[in-house]
Amino acid sequence: MKVLSLPSNLKKLYTHWANLQQVQKLYANKDWYGCIEGSNKLIEQMRNDFFGFYYRGLANVELKQFDEAISDFEVSLVNLEQNRFPAVMQDYKRDVNYRVTWVFRFQRKYSEALERISSTLIEFPHYVGGHKLKADIYEDLGELENSLSAIEAGLESEPENSELSENISGVEEVFKFHFGSSIKSRGISFLNVSIASSISSNEMFS
Repeated sequence: MKVLSLPSNLKKLYTHWANLQQVQKLYANKDWYGCIEGSNKLIEQMRNDFFGFYYRGLANVELKQFDEAISDFEVSLVNLEQNRFPAVMQDYKRDVNYRVTWVFRFQRKYSEALERISSTLIEFPHYVGGHKLKADIYEDLGELENSLSAIEAGLESEPENSELSENISGVEEVFKFHFGSSIKSRGISFLNVSIASSISSNEMFS
């Protein structure tokens, strides 16, 4: 009986898939240089591949090669939009934009960070992690009212999110340190009734 061989395009896809599995394993094992080497192979096989640039960007972040990481992430987004099924890639799109914002914040490029996370939240308004990151950036800048506004937006999507609740307490402490009074006493109220009912006022404004 004659064994049928796979068509060349299927062989290419299988090889690419197998290499991607290896890259994911290298990343999980924190082999950053191996991950970059494997990602380079993915890119050589398919220049419009999303995952090659994505994982190379992730590894470059871990190696603190931030400019290279940003470049890889930006290309990965371009390739993502060219994907045959872009709708199924939306979680990756959100994740890449989050990571780009994180790098900008780490580099203290705050205007770029705010621009990126703001545009991301327009597309993904219920992304709580994005609202938290935006709040953190505003806190870095000392813009505490804007930080609380970002926290509020996140809590509207997920009222019982513990990380955002902790952020409120942290921002309140910073506000007291700088202004000698609580945010609440200065007439700034950002939390609606449904949110306030899920978190005790003592926790928010101790």
